[in-house]
Amino acid sequence: MNWKLGLVVVLCTGIGLFLYNEYKGSNSTNYLNGNKIHNEQVSTKSASKGEVGILEGQNVPNIQLETLDGKAFNLKDYQGKTVILNFWATWCPPCKAEMPDMQKFYEEHKNKNVEIIAVNLTSAEKNKEDIKRFTDEYGITFTVPLDKNGEISNQFNVVSIPSSYLIDDKGVIRRHVVGPMSYNWMVDEVKKAQ
Repeated sequence: MNWKLGLVVVLCTGIGLFLYNEYKGSNSTNYLNGNKIHNEQVSTKSASKGEVGILEGQNVPNIQLETLDGKAFNLKDYQGKTVILNFWATWCPPCKAEMPDMQKFYEEHKNKNVEIIAVNLTSAEKNKEDIKRFTDEYGITFTVPLDKNGEISNQFNVVSIPSSYLIDDKGVIRRHVVGPMSYNWMVDEVKKAQ
């Protein structure tokens, strides 16, 4: 599948999820800059304790990528911390909407055993320079690994962005949400996971 077709699929899926959430009236209501938003809490099948997978209750698979600043990233290095693992792209309006809240949350919680890891879907970007411009413009200081070939986003079944996983300090997925996260959502959910 070429990248243009992939982009169309991602956009259509995202719009479909948004419209579906609006229609069904999600029970999960959050606020983003004072505006009501709906996050789709991804339903999970029963997950076996200790099993590696992408469902709530499973141990998160390891991720090894290169970061935007050229360093090696290994998700296992963050075990012992609560992690918000986010998948995003520079051209995604909901991703842009959540970035200021993510940065604010990170600045206030980085010394409280919490990390934000924002995996960029680099395979869906026009060029790598757009990512650097974006992170500079938004003042992003948390870790940005680059999914250059789409392998990690495929492994995590990311079909709509932003898509985020809340992982506890033992490496267990506690929440999966599709749609933008608000500052208050992050505060509440991290508190529950700790």
